[in-house]
This record gives sequence, C-alpha cells and structure tokens, in this order.
Amino acid sequence: MKCGCCSGSYTLMSKTKYGCAAARNKGTCSNRALIKRTDVDAVRRHIKIDSVIDTYAVFQQQDLLMHDLHGYLWPAKGKYGLRDYEKVFHAQDGNDLYDLRGIERNRGCVVIVRPDQHIASILPVAAHAKLSKFFDFFMIAQT
Repeated sequence: MKCGCCSGSYTLMSKTKYGCAAARNKGTCSNRALIKRTDVDAVRRHIKIDSVIDTYAVFQQQDLLMHDLHGYLWPAKGKYGLRDYEKVFHAQDGNDLYDLRGIERNRGCVVIVRPDQHIASILPVAAHAKLSKFFDFFMIAQT
C-alpha cells in the first residue's frame, strides 16, 4: 500500500495499524492517518480479483510505478500469469476525481459503479458495514 500524500509505503506501525512510513520515520510527510489492520485484512479476504466485483484504484500521484503497487492492484492472471495493467489510474490536472466528488485525499474512498456506469455509492474506505449493507440488498450468499 502507498500513502495518498507522498507515495511512501504504508507499513505496519504496530501490531494493529498501518501508517505512512515517511511520516513516522523521516517526518517528510504530513499524513498521520492510521488504518486498522483488520480493515485491510477484511478487504483482502472478501474481494477476489474479478470474481464478482471488478476493483480499480485512482491515485493522486503522477509518478507511480506499477512495480511499486500491491499485487492486488496489479494481479497476475491466466495460464501465463500476465499482469493486468488496467486497474490503476491517476487523477488528472483540471479533472481531478478527488475534487469533483469531494473525496478526502488523506483517507480515500470506495466508489461503487454499476454495470451501466452509474455511480451507485461513494463510501469511506473503512465503512465495511455500509458496504456490506449495500451489497446484502441484492447479492446472493454462496453456499
């Protein structure tokens, strides 16, 4: 995971929380936001790449390298393990998704887009209960 402010690595700050390594170790970043490890694990555990939900990421940074991204956003697919490069995007100058949608830059969000491209919901990253409630309305549990 990368910091939304400085592109530095988000690493474990304690047994239970992730945070920006540059903010903690170097003091070169102002991002003091911490993410609970359980929140990150819950997302990883419940979403399988392209099974039912297609996942994308929009970053603020213009200089990201694909090799620096978590494998979840750059998955190896198919028989030959080819990498999917079409899951990561960046905000554009003058057409910034963060500004257009009122998204907090330090925290990010989850945007649910229906197959007809309608934005169905925009939720905070850690709003697992609201996200579950949204999908519980129409998704069928697998047995």
